[in-house]
Amino acid sequence: MAKINKTLMMFILIVVTICFSACSSVRAMTVTNDDGSIDELVYISLDDQALSDAGYDNVDIENLQTDITTTAMREANAIVQNFKNRIDNQLLFTTDFQTRTALIAIRDGLQVVGSGWQNNTYVIGLRFQNSDVYRYYYNITDTTTVEPENEEHFLYTKVIYSGLTMYVDYSDLYNNLESEFNAKYPEFIDSSSNELLYTYVTDLRREHSDADYVTYMDGKYYHTWVVDSENIAEPITLYYNIANRGNCILLCIGISILVCGALLIIGLIVDKHKKKKQIIIEE
Repeated sequence: MAKINKTLMMFILIVVTICFSACSSVRAMTVTNDDGSIDELVYISLDDQALSDAGYDNVDIENLQTDITTTAMREANAIVQNFKNRIDNQLLFTTDFQTRTALIAIRDGLQVVGSGWQNNTYVIGLRFQNSDVYRYYYNITDTTTVEPENEEHFLYTKVIYSGLTMYVDYSDLYNNLESEFNAKYPEFIDSSSNELLYTYVTDLRREHSDADYVTYMDGKYYHTWVVDSENIAEPITLYYNIANRGNCILLCIGISILVCGALLIIGLIVDKHKKKKQIIIEE
């Protein structure tokens, strides 16, 4: 099992603190990393007050955390193994070398990621090496590319990408764990108002978005949308600006001319004033 990096874990803890009220919950977060990999994460957050109200003491909480970890790992590993078995079965009937190579790469492109318990929060997930693995896993055949929209301004062109949060539409691990934990621990896990999270990670400062939260940590920008499960088809927007160099140069030249002209006029006025003052003195 690969470890979730500390920065991402810290970011998740911040999101848990900012976005959601205090209650024990099972939430889903899909993260598109800056290396092209996709993390489909499930985080389980336990609230001390909810546990106390349900009659849990410290020993009970330790046993609870162990049970949650064991259950989550079992479900995640089962998903990965089933995926590998599915592709291995296809390889039995595939003789073309290129197709076999592609299938093997896809088979090896899915792994389990997770973290230990931190601040009563535990994260387990699936890491897809790239979007090809993700699409193959979920049998997504739509290969439509999103064409950018260019919004022209005098000094810059705004390049806009708009699309659906397709990744939050799929989450086998979340569906399995939410169902199991809600059944096992209905006394303190609240799933009445579940929301989904989509996060886009980039190290480019010039990239902007209409995200609900933008967080800067360890040299990376985390753009996060909170998606209501009933409005999952709402589009999201990413954009960046490209300077129109020709117009920028013209503007700089124009400003320089105006400044030089203003300085020349001021110089002429000052000189004229000095000459006038000198004549008065001579008289």
